[in-house]
Amino acid sequence: MNTKITFEETSAALMSEIADLYYNQGMTQQEIARRYDCNRFKIAKMIQTAREEGIVEITIHKPSKRHMLLEQSLMDTFQLSNAIVLDTRDLSRAEATSVIGKTSAMYLEQLLTPGSTIGVTWGKTIRNVVSALDQKTQNPINAVQLCGCFHHLNSSDGSRSITHTVAMKFNGEYFYLNLPIYINDEQARNAMLREPLIENTLNLTHKMDVVLTGIGSRSSLPFNNPVLKPYISEEDWKEEPNCIGSIYGHVLDQEGRIANISLNRKIVAASLQDILTTPHKIAVATGRHKVDILTACMQNRYINELITDRATAEQLLNKISHPKETL
Repeated sequence: MNTKITFEETSAALMSEIADLYYNQGMTQQEIARRYDCNRFKIAKMIQTAREEGIVEITIHKPSKRHMLLEQSLMDTFQLSNAIVLDTRDLSRAEATSVIGKTSAMYLEQLLTPGSTIGVTWGKTIRNVVSALDQKTQNPINAVQLCGCFHHLNSSDGSRSITHTVAMKFNGEYFYLNLPIYINDEQARNAMLREPLIENTLNLTHKMDVVLTGIGSRSSLPFNNPVLKPYISEEDWKEEPNCIGSIYGHVLDQEGRIANISLNRKIVAASLQDILTTPHKIAVATGRHKVDILTACMQNRYINELITDRATAEQLLNKISHPKETL
């Protein structure tokens, strides 16, 4: 039944109803005009007014360009399986962070199929990625916490919280490594790793399909965290100047090798062997401060896929082509 409207009947409720028919339900202005027994020009005017008064808000998501040449250069130079380089130069920091997170999430969604197992670490970058994942109802996966708890258990950036979020996004299951990231006593550590719930989680890391990780720069090393000082020996402190960053909870030396410090032997985490045999080892990282550690991680094959921005990609390639230049 048609409802006739007059020029005076332009309430917000009516304008929102007509805008919904036009923008969301795909009706033409002529079709809406017939429904309301008026002419098309009145409908066009109401739609325009709805926009001017903020009843309708239109958001345009500008796509961030991928830089294919840089992607290929990174793959060739560092023997990567895949690289995604986004040109975010014209975006604000918040927009760039969002674009990188969404692009990384879309890539993950392509890789993860029902029954897949993904191991995740921690940090704001990884939190940004998993928050951008679309909700899936028919794609159950297994999400595994790769390292013990570095942050407080309720921290949204912590590995436990991130593991839970990934599982929920895919309507899957989560498997926690419910221990601190370091345990001082070797016997106690080994005993804890044999606990059935912990063993169950670690068993899943033997057959992961994807690993998603951030990269820890020098400034985020355990040496700079007061909470972790009880785990750091005097001998470890002597090696601190030779350490450049971390990955999967392991501190790396200048050559990108696992640093010979006792802290690395106290770690509670999936074995590096299991991580390194995972088909997709994806790092998401940007920034000048990550260039040294990223270079080391790629050269030592700790990752085989990288998602980054144009500026970081150019700095990585420049470091290799001009090794004596400082960044």
